[in-house]
Amino acid sequence: MFYLSQLNIALDKIINQRRPFRKVFFKIFVNEKISALDQKEFVSVTLDILRNYFILDFALADTLEHYQSKSREAFLFLAVLYLLKIKKVDEETVYEQYLSCKTLLRLNADMNDFKAIVQLSKQQHLLNDEIKKHPYLYNSLNLNVPEFLLRSFVVDFGTEMAPKIAISLHSKPASFYLPYRNDEIDSPHFSKIRLSSNEYIYRALDKQAIKSEIKHNSLDAIPLDFSFAYYLSKIDEYVLGSKVLAFNQTSPFMTLYLAKKLSSCLGKVTPVFVSADSYRLAVDIKKKFQADNYFPLFAKTELVKTYEAYDDFQIVLFEGKDTGIGKISSSFSLLPSLREGDFKSSCQRQLEGLLEACDFVKVDGLLLFYNHSLANIDSKKVTTMFLKEKKNFAVLKESYLFPFEHDSDGGYFCLMRRAY
Repeated sequence: MFYLSQLNIALDKIINQRRPFRKVFFKIFVNEKISALDQKEFVSVTLDILRNYFILDFALADTLEHYQSKSREAFLFLAVLYLLKIKKVDEETVYEQYLSCKTLLRLNADMNDFKAIVQLSKQQHLLNDEIKKHPYLYNSLNLNVPEFLLRSFVVDFGTEMAPKIAISLHSKPASFYLPYRNDEIDSPHFSKIRLSSNEYIYRALDKQAIKSEIKHNSLDAIPLDFSFAYYLSKIDEYVLGSKVLAFNQTSPFMTLYLAKKLSSCLGKVTPVFVSADSYRLAVDIKKKFQADNYFPLFAKTELVKTYEAYDDFQIVLFEGKDTGIGKISSSFSLLPSLREGDFKSSCQRQLEGLLEACDFVKVDGLLLFYNHSLANIDSKKVTTMFLKEKKNFAVLKESYLFPFEHDSDGGYFCLMRRAY
């Protein structure tokens, strides 16, 4: 059994400091002597608390007068309530760890707080009538999303779609594989989904069996989320022979797929990565997949002009640094740490990057803007503001992709052509 102090530290770093939970787990496991079995339980508990964050947080705020969300004590209280109410851990065991955590981290928590949480864990927390009079707040607690985000979904997509989107954010995404030679995969472990007239992506039905099958049969398929494959299918008819530049890449697999597809027609792909880890992975998979027309670059968007020439690419891809709502199913720490102000800063950040990237597009070339947002202010508004400044671009295709459509990440794309 792990200690509450480690859980408290993890929640603080993930929610307050907005650090990726995988890196947080890794650091904790390196610094602490935790068995492999307890590591698995630690990850499971932390992610489950993140999934239930708003319900737990509201119940505590309604019970403890001095409770303050996002305080270091708050994460201790969250963990205690979760362990007692949801995991049904023995009260004496939890109290022992509660005292240890309080002392170790020097937290302002006392016996009365613990007793109040124990009492809360034994009874059903009822929302008062005043809360039920406010539908957004009431529904946001039931659907486990922030009130402002649910309100945004309603404004952007209507009252029927909003709850559906909110529920899908907590669903586990499926794994997908995309063949880059349009080979057909005949296997009971896959289901086939059409992307375009001649292209299919395959959804993994048995994740464990598929890994061995891909390796055993030497299938020319690349692991790629459905959302990325969906965006790429929108430029499928324009790809052959193209010179491609891709900005703000978080994963190398989308551009690797393009490179393998273009390898037979002298096409070239230059992906620009935003992190050293992603760049190193891209260099590794370039060797693994023998992609000689794949040239990874590690640079900020505004510095790419020192490596590549303006007006030189038939296709430019721009992955927006958005709030990531569409990826919450695989990054549970995003929801509790989201603020309304994040959307405004994200909108401006993406617009600035898009304006930098568009200068590399040739006349009659394409600009594909995509991200993982499900809010107009974080996606559609970026496109609108961009087109006001760049009159020489026009929209060809534009759409949202919702997580519930294929159990994948959700997001937005806009395909534009440069006219002059």
